[in-house]
Amino acid sequence: MALPATPPATTTYAAAVAAGWFGARTDPFPDIVYTGPLTGPTPRLTSCTPNTGPAAGATALTLAGSGLTGVTLVTVGQKPATSVVVVSDTQVTAVSPSGAGHATVGVANPGGKATLTNGYAYT
Repeated sequence: MALPATPPATTTYAAAVAAGWFGARTDPFPDIVYTGPLTGPTPRLTSCTPNTGPAAGATALTLAGSGLTGVTLVTVGQKPATSVVVVSDTQVTAVSPSGAGHATVGVANPGGKATLTNGYAYT
């Protein structure tokens, strides 16, 4: 399967590429390898508020950083968050998935990925 030189602007495609970026245990798209240029700002995460929540998930999160324009995927502990909204280039909101223990928070946009190691803890 040949991919275009520029990634299409769809959430599905961005999630497919990003799935491998965050070390997903099983890559649901093993045959897709994008070799074109990444475009857009490179994201950087500086905080996740709140940084703790229940194991059941459903906690409203606010992620802060820079270069967050175009973020289509937020992960918490290798699981995708829901209700992702880019508020500005410096803020994204999302709802946490279920999980356990300390979790790395990650974001992906067409310009790359960023992670916040142990940025969230399930209680």
